[in-house]
Amino acid sequence: NVNTIRQSFRRQQQSIDCVLDYFNNSYGQCQIYSLPFSGTRLDFISNRFPIFDDKNTFLNVNILLLFDDVKPYEDAFFRVIARALPHLKSLEVINRLEQQEKSNTITNFIKFTNLVTLILPDIHINYAEQLFYRTHLPHLVELLIHYEPLLVIVTENQQQARVNC
Repeated sequence: NVNTIRQSFRRQQQSIDCVLDYFNNSYGQCQIYSLPFSGTRLDFISNRFPIFDDKNTFLNVNILLLFDDVKPYEDAFFRVIARALPHLKSLEVINRLEQQEKSNTITNFIKFTNLVTLILPDIHINYAEQLFYRTHLPHLVELLIHYEPLLVIVTENQQQARVNC
């Protein structure tokens, strides 16, 4: 129980927060972090992680690894990341689940203005489409993606892929 964990640290007069998360393989994780959060990296963040609060708790994060095998990351999730983590330099996405709320419009781009590295090792092709067609990545210099999804993306829309690649 999250409240039990929080209370045990409060008894020690430590300012922390925590998140419990569960995955399809019957494993779970408990991430405990001190407040104010001074770290620059967050790993294995799912859709259920409260990364985006009104206190800008994770403002200094510049490396983010997203992993979820329960729920797909939707367009709105990436928009919130772009707003909440303005210093993000490296983004890794691991999620094989197809997006349910695919946006077909490319007029309202998501902007990751400082993103230098994009790692897509194990994804549904929707995430490649999301990040190539509907995202502005002006400083991207390093891309890790399997050949097949990249070929599909470039073949489907060469002009838009050229903007980000």
